[in-house]
Amino acid sequence: MSRPRVVAAVFAACVILLLAAIARLTATVAALDRAESAARWKADSEERIRTALWRMETTVAAFIAQERAVPYFAYTPFYSANSVYSRMIAEPSDDGALVPSPLLTSPSRFVKLYFQFLPDGNLASPQVPGDVQRAALWVSPGQVEQAAQRLSRFAERVGAAEILARLPENGAASLQQQAETPAADEPPQQQFQSAEALEQRQQLANQREFRARSQTYGQIGQRQSKTGPELSSLDVIEGPFYPLWVDELLLLARVVQIGPQRYVQGCWLDWDELAPALRQQTTDLLPSASVAPASGDGDADGGRRLAGLPLRLVVSQTPPATAGLRPDARLSILLTWSGALIAAVAVGGLLLGAVQLSERRAAFVSAVTHELRTPLTTFQLYADMLAGGMVPDEEKQKLYLDTLSTEALRLGHLVENVLAYARLERRGGRSRAERVDVSRLLEWVRPRLEQRAGQAGMTLVVSPEDAAGVCVVADVSAVEQVLFNLVDNACKYAARAEDRRILISAHAPGGRASLRLGDWRVRISVRDFGPGVADLGRKLFQPFHKSAREAAESAPGVGLGLALSRRLARAMGGDLRLANSAGGTCFELLLPRAGD
Repeated sequence: MSRPRVVAAVFAACVILLLAAIARLTATVAALDRAESAARWKADSEERIRTALWRMETTVAAFIAQERAVPYFAYTPFYSANSVYSRMIAEPSDDGALVPSPLLTSPSRFVKLYFQFLPDGNLASPQVPGDVQRAALWVSPGQVEQAAQRLSRFAERVGAAEILARLPENGAASLQQQAETPAADEPPQQQFQSAEALEQRQQLANQREFRARSQTYGQIGQRQSKTGPELSSLDVIEGPFYPLWVDELLLLARVVQIGPQRYVQGCWLDWDELAPALRQQTTDLLPSASVAPASGDGDADGGRRLAGLPLRLVVSQTPPATAGLRPDARLSILLTWSGALIAAVAVGGLLLGAVQLSERRAAFVSAVTHELRTPLTTFQLYADMLAGGMVPDEEKQKLYLDTLSTEALRLGHLVENVLAYARLERRGGRSRAERVDVSRLLEWVRPRLEQRAGQAGMTLVVSPEDAAGVCVVADVSAVEQVLFNLVDNACKYAARAEDRRILISAHAPGGRASLRLGDWRVRISVRDFGPGVADLGRKLFQPFHKSAREAAESAPGVGLGLALSRRLARAMGGDLRLANSAGGTCFELLLPRAGD
């Protein structure tokens, strides 16, 4: 494999590795960005859920506190105001004014029915009084009738034994005791955590939140128990209210112990009123949330359970559609890719230029070595023969001397071109241009061109008539070197042509109208009638494009003449190009025309 191909293969492998690394980095950044967006959405969702739960707990806590504040004797339709704390629950006596129960006159909007199971197992309700006429002073008969119907339906579905079976055995456990249960220790936070670890931490946070809300209810119960009248002297023990589900009915129930007799008091909650009221607290935070019955403990519901009632908040956890990378991440990735591609292109361009320069230098050294060796070998051979007296014939001596002169001119022309190209590289293409007449310019350079054509046995024909009186801005020595290179190429490549003429003609656009139309250049054409040259595009004017093998198999030269001639022409503001020709080769030297 050649050296340029090895360099190209290594560079391509490096670029592939670089792009693969950046692609992996891009995928990682995108994944991290999506994970961060999901984590932010999850945290925001959990925060809104906690806020919604606290709002609902506030509503429930106010309701439960109101129910806990109701004394045990209020579960009778009427009671005597003078003896409420001096006798047990019994039929009202006539020793004082009877007061209607607040549960009869102003029941909570969240309660369908207040109930009380008597020690004998019978079911009663303060909303269904026995004395209807007396109750009519405070409530309508329709309300009493509706309460009676509800009491009948309740009696068909719920019994005292079912309620007692769902209450704590000793009746002393409280939500405060549940809240005092220590939470599981949270694992130490690591710098990097998996999705499972983050989910576990979130669940622990929800559990702590649930216990904190439960503790609030315990504190409310403690404060209410301290503010009520002292009942121990009356042998009355009021148990705490417990929420429970019985046959798909949501109840608040407690046990009241009055001496040896046990009562079960409570209320049947109106689900159709309670659920919308709780949902109303969350519409601005969680529009699609709903409330559903809960079973088990708060941990089983993922921290979505209310502490005051066996209810849970149902939230549809649907992450939002991926909106793409954040602007800062997108900008970082774009800059990374742009920098990598620009660097790859820049390094590739530098490598290509270095390889091409190396190849051209190697070809130049090879070609110049061949071009120098040939005349030097001729010089040494002929000089030795002439110095040793090995050529006695005067005609042969003259032929050898002519050959030495020709090779000297050839070697001088080669060195001149190389030095001129080096000067152009060093000066950056600057030239000493001056105003000069085209006819005088061609007459000036004509002798040297005729001499070169005569050495090759060819005839030089110069026709400046089409540009008579026209001036150009040009460097005379540079124009002479360009035309000499073109004539030298014609002598070398058209040496076997039948028509041995080399035509040099000049053509200039006429008048100032042409200048206004932008036709400002004078064309000097050099044409021969040889086999012609293929239009190789840019390669034709590349320096040192001829290798040693090509130099040996083709006409003498190192492939520098056309490149040098075009550089000289462009340094003067003109150009050199290969023109279309019916036969042979035609080059056109374009020079800027001087203004009148």
